[in-house]
Amino acid sequence: MVTDSVAGAEIEQQNNSADGASFTAAAAKNTVANTGGTVKNAMGAAVTLHADHAGDVQATLTENAVTGTGGTFAGDVRGGVADVFAKTGTATATLTKNTVDLTNAALDDAHIRAGHAVARTRAAGKTASAASNENVLQLKNASGTAKDLIGGNAYIEADLGGATAAADKNSVTLEGGTLTAANKVYGGKKQRRSARTPLSQRRRRRTPSPSPPLLRGRRSTVRIPMPLP
Repeated sequence: MVTDSVAGAEIEQQNNSADGASFTAAAAKNTVANTGGTVKNAMGAAVTLHADHAGDVQATLTENAVTGTGGTFAGDVRGGVADVFAKTGTATATLTKNTVDLTNAALDDAHIRAGHAVARTRAAGKTASAASNENVLQLKNASGTAKDLIGGNAYIEADLGGATAAADKNSVTLEGGTLTAANKVYGGKKQRRSARTPLSQRRRRRTPSPSPPLLRGRRSTVRIPMPLP
């Protein structure tokens, strides 16, 4: 049993120097596979880059995965997750084709996101960019309790500068099984927090079950052959 967290790959860099330095990180094709144990906070790849004084930060995560056949998943489950922050520079997080694919798995208050991109800036004229595209969340015969089920999530904070967010062509597919107390289901989701202007969002909603999930983002899909209680 893993009681804290497990990651296929983890990159973390923080710059506290006033001189500053720019960071670039890439994580690709890393996997966490569970075939029967209990795992808490599973991440195919996790990248954290913080430039607390000067410098730009950029993270790219591609084709990372969490897979499971049986077993129990608790807490956060992420195919790929990036958290980038720049106090005086630009911050860019790009996640593409990351996956969470679980079969016959038990969920214990799990928060599942196949791709999760967070970009934050503080300085005037500097841009925060987050893109979470073509990420896939698939559950087959899952049971237990799940909170958020999200294919791709992009979150940005830009206190004084510009911001861009994209969550395109992500998907969530649930086949069989019974999930209790599912909160929200998104194919793709974009969020912005800014002191200036709100982020305009394009939305499409589908109604595949008596309890329709919310779908946000362009060309993202949710497929739910079974109803969520």
